[in-house]
Amino acid sequence: MIWGLPGMIISVPFMSILRIFCSNVPRLQPYAYLLGTRGTERHAITIHSLRYHWNRLVQYISKDTPAR
Repeated sequence: MIWGLPGMIISVPFMSILRIFCSNVPRLQPYAYLLGTRGTERHAITIHSLRYHWNRLVQYISKDTPAR
């Protein structure tokens, strides 16, 4: 590891500053969009999505398991 823990601590504020800078420069706004969080709700890991996928997995397993 080159940076380790100090790199993690430094990178978060740096990326935030970079996103703010890009969102205020018209030519760099597409990069601000890529650094932002808009559009990620669909892929977020939430309790609702975990329950949904768990229930689908249980249904899939119980469908393939023969009755005893």
